[in-house]
Amino acid sequence: MKNKKLLLIVIGVLVISFIGASVFFAWQGISAANKKQEYFDVYRDIAKKYIASDSEMLNKYGDDISVTFDNSVTYSKSGERGFWDSYIEIFAPRVPDTLEKFTDEIDMIKFNVRIRGDKYEIIFEKNTLGELVVTNLSEINP
Repeated sequence: MKNKKLLLIVIGVLVISFIGASVFFAWQGISAANKKQEYFDVYRDIAKKYIASDSEMLNKYGDDISVTFDNSVTYSKSGERGFWDSYIEIFAPRVPDTLEKFTDEIDMIKFNVRIRGDKYEIIFEKNTLGELVVTNLSEINP
């Protein structure tokens, strides 16, 4: 009888610990994802300004260009990343504290955008100064 109670207590502690760890890691991942989105929003704003000032876009769509982004973003990080680095990142995501540090770690960002219903992709890549700048704005053919 005592062994059965002890087993139930141990199982209860393990279940509560597992639930607590799951909530902690989920919260940590959500916080990291939100911070990354804040950084990507900065580049979305830069992309909007670039599109609004691009002479080809102005000739095609006029002065009042309507730009909407979908929720997807494709990006690549700088440097080599091994299997274990990627695995650890799942449980302990690390997002830099500042936009500048974030930019240092990124080589390329690509957004899908609609301009008055037409699909485009805009790509930011690092230049020789280490800044992410628009390198390509091209229409996506269906």
